[in-house]
Amino acid sequence: MANPKTANPGIGQHQRPSYQEGLSGLTREDQLLVVLRNELYGRSWDEMEADLRGRRERAPHIFRLSDRIDEDLVRIARLRHYEERHGVDLTRLVADSPGEV
Repeated sequence: MANPKTANPGIGQHQRPSYQEGLSGLTREDQLLVVLRNELYGRSWDEMEADLRGRRERAPHIFRLSDRIDEDLVRIARLRHYEERHGVDLTRLVADSPGEV
């Protein structure tokens, strides 16, 4: 049985992880979305979602890009929920990451 003090709850679990523990639950795609949200959308998930939905609705579109947008929208919903539930800003997790996104 895992030691509760060292077990990694990952993103989406009920416990509030330390920043380093939470980071291990972020995929590279998650980290990239956090960086893009900050750089391009002024830290607003709403603006990022609206832009992606608008891009997806424009025709014609590349099927593969449409799939990626749908995947990113699912990631955004998950990341937003995590931030709201745990009262954290994932920016700090990404900024504290030793690797580049």
